Amino acid sequence: MIGGIVFGTIIYGCTGWQGFIVPLAFVVIGSMCTKIGYKKKTEMGIAQEEGGKRGAKHALANILAGTIFASASLLFGAEYRVLFMVAMAGSFATAAADTTSSEMGQLYGKTPINPLTFKRVKPGTEGAVSIEGTSLGILASMIIAIVGVLSGLFSKLYIYINSFDFQILSYDDINLRAFISIVAGAFIGNMVESIVGAIGGKKLNNELLNFMNTFVGGLASGLIMYAFHTCPK
Repeated sequence: MIGGIVFGTIIYGCTGWQGFIVPLAFVVIGSMCTKIGYKKKTEMGIAQEEGGKRGAKHALANILAGTIFASASLLFGAEYRVLFMVAMAGSFATAAADTTSSEMGQLYGKTPINPLTFKRVKPGTEGAVSIEGTSLGILASMIIAIVGVLSGLFSKLYIYINSFDFQILSYDDINLRAFISIVAGAFIGNMVESIVGAIGGKKLNNELLNFMNTFVGGLASGLIMYAFHTCPK
């Protein structure tokens, strides 16, 4: 709780309420997915320990990347602000997709496979992916992106600098591009984590993996948004 308050306060201070509800939405989605079918997941030996409770290290692993992007939006100047806001939202969309695909995929995934060999593996295997889990993960990232769009997080940051040749877009354009960037970035982040997890197996630290995939997902979201800005309208 203390960890969440500290990092949540930083994000709120950097992004306002529009940015704060993005990690809040992730917490709600993650908590729901952890609790759904918890008894069955316990019987299968794949449930989150301690009744699904997350400690400070879990909070840090999932929220640190978003906090970095939110802080960078102030440190690097207004011309980058909208890009870092997309990256921040992308990191939490990645976290939501990761939690949802893991928790729900283990429960409902019919054919979990190793992303490197495409061979079928047991539910809960490190790095395993399934159509069901991946699809639900994409849906979770879409919900996070929609929360950001509806809050006005991106449209309120309607800033374009001539030196970067940013295109002049309507509010609908910037929201659509932010939505696509966030969902695509989250998918990239989770695929990278699955591949790294499949290579490293149980030897890898789970918190380090979570930080890596949220940072990669956020960075990918920001870069995709930047590519949208610099390409012809």
